Amino acid sequence: MEELEQLKLVLVAWGIIGIIACILALFAWNKMKKKNPNFATLKASPQEQRKAKIFVMGVLCGVLLYVVLLMAVVATMCYEFTPWVVYGICAFWTIMTIAFFVGSLRQK
Repeated sequence: MEELEQLKLVLVAWGIIGIIACILALFAWNKMKKKNPNFATLKASPQEQRKAKIFVMGVLCGVLLYVVLLMAVVATMCYEFTPWVVYGICAFWTIMTIAFFVGSLRQK
């Protein structure tokens, strides 16, 4: 029963961290939008469009990493012995997320 209480505590803490990260991302987006009203629009310069793309891809990849790490934490807490397959899947998705983000940074 103690493990269930710990799992609940971890999930609440993880949720609070996620909410704070989303709020910080929204504040950063709002700051960029105030600095340049054409940010992330078709009127923006190519450099500004690239900044917007990097920001959006960074947030999406951050969310993916957040979910993968949550899966690893929950799997670790739910089992006395966590199968290595779970760790392999988490590592695979983490590497793919990083590769996805780095691939989005390339200039065309």
